[in-house]
Amino acid sequence: MIRLWAVCLLLSVNAFAQTAAPKGAAPPPPPPPEQLKESGDISTTGARQPKLMDGVELEAVETYINPTQNQLGLGIGLYPFDAYFYGLSLNAGYTYHSTRTFAWEVLNAQYFITFQKDLTTELADRYSVDPKTIDTLNYIFSSDVQYTFAYGKMAMMEEYIRYFRCSAMAGLGAIKTSQRNPMISTLLGLKLEAFTRDAFSWTFEVRDSLSIPGLNNYMTFTLGTGISF
Repeated sequence: MIRLWAVCLLLSVNAFAQTAAPKGAAPPPPPPPEQLKESGDISTTGARQPKLMDGVELEAVETYINPTQNQLGLGIGLYPFDAYFYGLSLNAGYTYHSTRTFAWEVLNAQYFITFQKDLTTELADRYSVDPKTIDTLNYIFSSDVQYTFAYGKMAMMEEYIRYFRCSAMAGLGAIKTSQRNPMISTLLGLKLEAFTRDAFSWTFEVRDSLSIPGLNNYMTFTLGTGISF
């Protein structure tokens, strides 16, 4: 009986030694392309295909929503850096998006309503300075080219996904004040836009206009909306 068990043990060891891979041996070759093609991992050309989860392709980079070409903008702005007046503005504009990267803001109009600061009131009380003699900002018209240098999406409150884009702008315009005739101006600015719908967005803009005669600087901040069609 003991001899029978010893013979069975020797036969088992011998069979295991024949099937085990020798130490340091190369790993087995990958399955042939035909087998991978049938499983959906590669195409007939050998290119790897995106994986599927519940019938949806999983990709590392998602295509950004392509906005429509035409956009109307409405907003309110603030001009805070004047020494004598605060400026609140009503803004309107039209932008044409020729591509996903470049856009032409055909016209942007800012109309300002001014309010006296404490310094202006003090000058009037102490030195009898008429506030109407102090130069105030009336309006700014401009046309500019916008370059979108960043776009993507963000998660808000762990429930909402919102698309956004950031643009730089440069252009020319005209500035009118209460004491001066319209002046030619240059424009530089930044624009941040967040979409809540395919055709609706919230915008925040910083615009810095520089009048050519006198080199006066007018920096404004605008919160507005964009309506695409």
